[in-house]
Amino acid sequence: MSYRFLKPKNIANEILDQCKKISTFPTKYIRPKDNQKYIPQLDGLRCLAVLMVLLWHSTVRIVREGEISPSLQPSVDAVYRFVPHGEVAVDLFFIISGFIIAKPFLSRAPSTWKIADFYLRRLKRIHPPYIIALLLCSLPILSGFFHVTPHHNIGLYKNLSASLFYICGILYNSDFYFIPPTWSLEFEAQFYIAFPLIMLAYLQIQARKHRMLAATALACMSIIAASYWHNVHPFDGRFRYAVLAHFHLFLLGIILSDFSNSLKACQFSQSKTADLIFAVGLMALLATGIELNHVNAEAPGFWLYASIATGAGLSSCMVFLGALYGKIAKHILSLPWICLTGTMCYSIYLLHDPLMEGITKLFIHRITFHSPALLFAFWTVAFLSIAWTAGFIYYICVERPFMNRKPTSVSPSLETTRLIPTLR
Repeated sequence: MSYRFLKPKNIANEILDQCKKISTFPTKYIRPKDNQKYIPQLDGLRCLAVLMVLLWHSTVRIVREGEISPSLQPSVDAVYRFVPHGEVAVDLFFIISGFIIAKPFLSRAPSTWKIADFYLRRLKRIHPPYIIALLLCSLPILSGFFHVTPHHNIGLYKNLSASLFYICGILYNSDFYFIPPTWSLEFEAQFYIAFPLIMLAYLQIQARKHRMLAATALACMSIIAASYWHNVHPFDGRFRYAVLAHFHLFLLGIILSDFSNSLKACQFSQSKTADLIFAVGLMALLATGIELNHVNAEAPGFWLYASIATGAGLSSCMVFLGALYGKIAKHILSLPWICLTGTMCYSIYLLHDPLMEGITKLFIHRITFHSPALLFAFWTVAFLSIAWTAGFIYYICVERPFMNRKPTSVSPSLETTRLIPTLR
């Protein structure tokens, strides 16, 4: 190395050049273009949702697995009680999914739909990255490096086989052992199967206002039916991982998609009211998540379950509307790094939980903190940084090649964005 590279000025220039290269990542790796209009706020909302999931899962591991002295336990428990449960973020994901997939169906006559293309598009977009992640994450468990206690007498290989086809919960009333957050993919897959029929029934009502009201009434009935079933069979996986438990959220996404095509939506755009709705909706969503945390996602009884489901749905709609039409919210959620994180949220969603589990098993007991602030700060930054980095690598190497790249002029089924854990 020559002497000039040791000069502070040259070192600073080298660092600046590297920073400039990194700053181009969002532009270089943003969502590939296709025949659909790109709405950056949707990726911003995905970023918000996946960060809520990451925060929840990291906090759970800090509280349950961290080396916490008895004197710090009350402070740690107090912090934990004010962390929103990650499932409310999944609710937001489902609304985004309903919105995105309904958009092209609403813009064309049913006679022009190509249903086979829709199913092929969904399968190609979601299944390969999921299968690769599932097989990678199963290796440490199947090899015995990490131990998983089977539930309901379902063996590891049987769980893996069912997970490959998104039927583990509904078939065996069992969790997903290898990538636990992918329980959300099970009823998202069910939703995709039924979606063309749902849209066909929805468009039988010609007047937009009337069909939106009818879908809203059906969403309310869905919440009532789900609450009743939960009251009779509390926390039954065959219900929890089936489409009925969250059907109202997909319906809300369809309603919002239809509303966005109306004149009222244009008049609502860029208004201060929309930003206020976003702020209020976000606070309500976080409050609903905190309440869900208090009951450990197992709301007892009919009324509490219905209240939480209604609160999560309404607050998610408010956040969605505010993000879509608010001036300030739109600006924040459209920032390049936020959009990039939202674009690759599926990869983050697939990998983050097994990664956090591995870090927890290997390292969390080796480091002791005497301050709850340092405890949460260190592990939260560590968990989120590793999950984001691994998600970015997986997105570039695995997920992005399966994303739609070339614009086409074919059917409305060739929609490109997906949910998360569908998460997208």
